[in-house]
Amino acid sequence: MTKVIIYQARAINQGCIYIYVGKTERTLDERRQEHEDKALRNSPRSFPQAMRKIPLDCWEWQELFVCEAADATEQENQMIMKYRIYEKNNPNFIVLNDTPGKNINQPDKNDEPYYGISKACRQKNYAPSERGKRFAMISGKLKPVKNLKTGQEYQSIAEAEKIDKNSKLLIKRSCETGRMLNDGTRYAYIDLDMVIQN
Repeated sequence: MTKVIIYQARAINQGCIYIYVGKTERTLDERRQEHEDKALRNSPRSFPQAMRKIPLDCWEWQELFVCEAADATEQENQMIMKYRIYEKNNPNFIVLNDTPGKNINQPDKNDEPYYGISKACRQKNYAPSERGKRFAMISGKLKPVKNLKTGQEYQSIAEAEKIDKNSKLLIKRSCETGRMLNDGTRYAYIDLDMVIQN
């Protein structure tokens, strides 16, 4: 029988405790990286949005227990409901699960950055205006990056991934740590003050 990890991610920010409960058949490290990647892609779900507002190193990831795959959804739901009951009496306790029991291992249908544009416009392949992009930069939803090896600048990590064929997660980590990728490429965030003034 397949074993499933029931886990939680927890962060404390401005006097509030944020909790997310999930399940995975992969390692907790792999699942954490997937969540961070969804946050980077600006997934509209509550948990990735909270991860965008609260620094990633503030999140504590914990394996709660391991169970059989057949029992995983029920076990996950029980943990979520336990926290939801506590949440009702504690306004500073916030459960980030959008829908109890939803299969969170399925990819989001819309993982591309949306820059605050309505869903209807995104479905029509709407391209945001320059003003919209600048607003997204100021609000932190869009972070321009530069490939330091080639000198090429991109409006977002998603654009860099599409053109350079490197994963968003690797590009993001390179920007945040200064580490070089296996092929010798290194990325850096572009100074927003310079971008916005241009």
